[in-house]
Formats: sequence, C-alpha cells, structure tokens
Amino acid sequence: MRKGKSIDCEGKEQIKMDFEEFKQKTKGIKCFAVILFADIIGCSEVSNNNSIERYAYILNQFHKCAKSVYESLNLHRYSEEIVEIEAKGDEVCLILHSYDKNFQEKEEDAIIKDTKDAIIFSISLKMLWRASEYNLERLENELIPRDIAIGINQGTVYYYKNQELDKLRKTEKASEGYPINLAKRIETASREGEKSKIFVSNNIVYFANEGKIKVKFVPVPTKELKGITTVPGIHELTEIEDDFVGLIDKSIKEINLKPGQWEKYERLKEMNPTDFWTDMLLRFRTISKRKEEEVERALIIPKIKTEKIERKSADDYYDEAYKNYLIGNYEKVVELMTEIIKLNPEDGGAYYNRGNAYVNLEQYKKAIEDFNKTIELNPEDAEAYNNRGLAYYVLKQYDKAIEDCNKAVELNPELAGAYYNRGLAYSDLKQYDKAIKDYNKAIEIKPDLAVAYNNRGLAYYVLKEYGKAIENYNKAVELNPEYADAYNNRGLAYSDLKQYDKAIKDYNKAIELKPDDAKAWVNKGVALGKLGRYDDALKSYDKAIELKPDYAGTWYNKACAYSLKGDKENALRNLSKAIESDAKHKEFAKKDKDFKNYWDDKDFKKIVS
Repeated sequence: MRKGKSIDCEGKEQIKMDFEEFKQKTKGIKCFAVILFADIIGCSEVSNNNSIERYAYILNQFHKCAKSVYESLNLHRYSEEIVEIEAKGDEVCLILHSYDKNFQEKEEDAIIKDTKDAIIFSISLKMLWRASEYNLERLENELIPRDIAIGINQGTVYYYKNQELDKLRKTEKASEGYPINLAKRIETASREGEKSKIFVSNNIVYFANEGKIKVKFVPVPTKELKGITTVPGIHELTEIEDDFVGLIDKSIKEINLKPGQWEKYERLKEMNPTDFWTDMLLRFRTISKRKEEEVERALIIPKIKTEKIERKSADDYYDEAYKNYLIGNYEKVVELMTEIIKLNPEDGGAYYNRGNAYVNLEQYKKAIEDFNKTIELNPEDAEAYNNRGLAYYVLKQYDKAIEDCNKAVELNPELAGAYYNRGLAYSDLKQYDKAIKDYNKAIEIKPDLAVAYNNRGLAYYVLKEYGKAIENYNKAVELNPEYADAYNNRGLAYSDLKQYDKAIKDYNKAIELKPDDAKAWVNKGVALGKLGRYDDALKSYDKAIELKPDYAGTWYNKACAYSLKGDKENALRNLSKAIESDAKHKEFAKKDKDFKNYWDDKDFKKIVS
C-alpha cells in the first residue's frame, strides 16, 4: 500500500471510461467563441445603501438595458447554437459562436462577425445604462453615474448538453472552457481602466482590426492586472469613430431623455471633460440627430406619408438572413432575400444569396435561375459562376459545371472553391488526373481546405495509390478532427491494404461522429467479416439496414457473413432480399467465393438463376 494519493491502472481505465461516456452522452462540439462579461461597478455599495427591493429594482434596470441591446442586434431571434446570454445579479454574460464548419465560410469571417456584435453590444449597453433611470437619479443627487466593467475574450469552448445538470442550468445546453474564465478576469481588471473600462484580449483586437471595426484600443500593462497571467496582452477601448454611430443607432434611439435631463449630462461633461461615456452619449446623440435631419432633407416622399409606412431597410433583411443562414433556416433566407428584391430588383447580391439558399434546399433549378440573374446584373461575379457550376454539378450536367468553373477561375484565379468544384466534376467523369490537378490548386490557394484533401484522397484511392490516399485523409482529419467522411474513407484504404484493425478503428470514429451514416456501418461489417468476426459483422449490417433498409448491398454482405458462418437458411434468405432490390447480385453471387460452398446447391441455383 503506497502512502498518499495514487491512481492504479484500473482507476485510470475507469477515468478514461467515464470521460468517453461523458463525451457520448453530452454530444458536445468545440466552438470558436467570443465571450463578454459585463458587471456593475461597486454593486456592493448599491446593496448596502438600498433596501433589498430597491436593489432588485436597480438590477432589473441593468438587465432591461442588456435585453434591449440584445434585441436591437436581433440576437434574440437565434438559437443557443449561435448565442448564449444570461443575466443574473449584477452580471451579464454573452457568448457568441456562429461559426459552422458545414457552412462554407472562413472561420475568421464568423469570428469577426461575433467580435463586431460583442463590441456593439458593449458600447450600446454602456450608453443605455449611462442614461438609465438609476443614473439619472444619481445625477439629481449630484453623484457621478455608476459605470459598468466589461471584458471580452475569444477562444475555443465546449458547447454541450448534460442532463444531469439540467436543474442547475437555465438552458438545455451551455458552453464551458477556460476562455470564459479569462473573459471574467478581464472584466474584473477593466474596473481599473482609465477611459472606457472595456478591456479586451489580444485575439479580440486582432479580429476587430481584421474586420475594420471603427474603434481603437491601447495596450494595458499586464503587470498591473491581478490574476491574469495566461493572456498574452490586454487592451482598453479608447476611441470610437463617428461612423460607428450607425451600428448602435437603434440603441441610441431608445434613449428618451427630456431636454432638462440632457442638460444634466451636458453639465456633467463641463464639470468632468474626461468622462468618456458622458462624452460618447452626447456626441453620438448629436451625430444621430444630424443623420436624421439629412435623411429627412433627402426624402422625396412627403414626411406625412413616411410616418404611416413602417419600412424595413435592406440592411435589416441582410442581417437577419445571415443569422438564419448560419442556423440552416434556408426557407427564411429565401423569404428575406425575396423582400430585398422587391425593394430593389437590381440587387444582384440578393439573387446570389437566394441562389445559395436554394442550393442548400436542394432546389437546384431555382438556384441556377437566381445565379443567372446575378450574372446578368454583374457579369464579372466569379462566385456566381462558381456556385452555378456547383448546382450544375449536382444535377450531373458536368460540361456546364466545368464551363462555369472555367469562367470563375478566369475572373478570379485565386478562387479555391472553383478549382475544387471543377475537380468534383472531373472526378465524376473519371478524369482523375485532371481532378487531382484541380484539388492541388485549391489546396495551394487554401491550405486549410479539408474537403479538398478528402476528395484528392478519394481520387488517389480509385487509382489504387493507397499511400497517397491515406496521406490526404490524414491531413483532412488533422484540419477537421470531426470530419466523419474522411475517417470512413481512410478506413476503406486501410481495408484494401488488409489492415482491418486500423480500418475498424476509423469506421468506429466515423460512426461516433455520424451515427446515422449507414455506409460506415456497412464498411465496418465488411472489415469485421474479413477478420472472421461474423457475429459482430452481422450486428453492423443490422444497424445499417435499420438506417437504410433499401440498400441492396447491405443485404448481400449480410448473406455473405451467414454463408461464411455455414448458416445456409439465413444466407439464402438475405441473398434473396438483395436480389429483389437489385438483380445484379445474382451474377455477383455466382462468382463470389463467399458462396462457394453453395454453388452446387439446388436452392442457391434456384435463387440466382
């Protein structure tokens, strides 16, 4: 017996089993997330100086400000797969993770969008809270408005469901991860800020700069930030450009202060010229009013008519459509793009986006019509040619698909998707050398394009260059560890090399990631059969049949397994079902050595005759 804490081998194995069970039960996903924490500064003082009822009322005002901003950004319309928000006590937490690997966009573009939303949220929240009833009362009592501390971070989180914690959570699913802890620490540190008291991590500054968001940051010495040792750098938001007002205009319009109340903020500004948020509040109010006056002067329709008609701008439709696209609500995208086309029949972007939605709805002819219109309005739109080519490819109109991809790369030689889609068409035409050449070019332009590695692997597999095929599948799963098809395809290559244990391992991974993929269950069954594990193989085939009962090949493989077990009755019964679905299995069975013991059997001859 060893003293102190120890874990024996059995204990380690149990931990491993518990972890695997946890992953299976929770069915979580890793997400690129932007995390925001907002907290009322000095809330303990608020609690000490007010009754519990009054304290709750003040917190309710804070929560209402957060809800108002949340709704003005249209975040309330989308599922928890994109937006998580929780308001409790003096704190609000917002987590945005809109990137979806199945949606063909760059990871960076989704993170930039989330970063932009988080910055808009934080600035809008600061504005509304500064003008809240509670802070107006403080001004009445000649007290400085109470501020909010905000911290924003970006990183990878694990978004999952845990039924055992349902009673502890407000939502069925939630995110966990150290970036969330860091965001909270950054928020705590922001209380010591000298200007906005909005602190962000290096990652947020990077994505804000990449997205050309109209704000500026300055570094904060990390040695002065207690508790933060793992974040490379912290920055404070110190400047908001005038152009930013358009992004928070909805929130500004919700500030309904009377003239006398505005005067109080103006006097506060005179007394304290360095008060960042009072200055922003007054400045943005002036800019917003000036923009309203410019719009009114530009109106051709008499003002009395505009007051009777509630108009929704194209930007509003585009913003809503983008979020719906991310969550796969393509019918709604079609509806929203149609509204934009009604507003402006010459908006090529609306036709293009509606065409993409139709592609995802598998309404390819409608998609082609929309891409035709996009190209008519903008003959230089390489993306439209590329996407129309993809629609033609799915309809097996390969010549048209290749023609469109040719035009796309002529217009934009750096369009990786066009080379990739042309490669797909060449693969289906069995022109594998041309396909590989196109996949090479797509990868040269976009080295992280996992699907290109996977399909290049398929081309090498068909050419029986299994080593090269496996190298490409390896790269595909390295780039996307949850790429089920790549694991399945690598399993096929290992099977052809008679490395059945490796093949089964890959099939198991594919099934773990995509349990309803019948072909992975079939392939696993074949590999198990090759190892003589016929009972296990039959279980795999049964699962495949449960998922896809009309696939003749599964019934045939099941018949082979029973034949090799020496179970004639079940072998012939399953063979009959395979032949009923597809008569070509008669000829297969006559030559398949798995049925060698029955070739002279009269019952077998009757079935295959």
